[in-house]
Amino acid sequence: MLLTDFYNLTPRQFNNIVIGYDRKEEQNLKTKMILNRDLEFAIVSPYLDKKSGIKTVQDYKKFSWEVETAELSEGRKFKTKAEIAAIWKAPEEVKR
Repeated sequence: MLLTDFYNLTPRQFNNIVIGYDRKEEQNLKTKMILNRDLEFAIVSPYLDKKSGIKTVQDYKKFSWEVETAELSEGRKFKTKAEIAAIWKAPEEVKR
């Protein structure tokens, strides 16, 4: 970024750039950690006991962001066709 571009930014624009950069760096870190976990599991898996019950990479090591997404997907409930139809009918009844 050029210095003139920096001076022309509003505080909101600058904040959005910083937030975007932080998200990019966090995603890069997560990718590197996942690749390292996969490599670690590939090296260690031949020496794991069958009794340990570790069969997948997630069984071996689960990251906090993977636990959060699993909890969110378990708590999510899909709507039935009747519920969706009722939602679409509601705006039509308001127009009348």
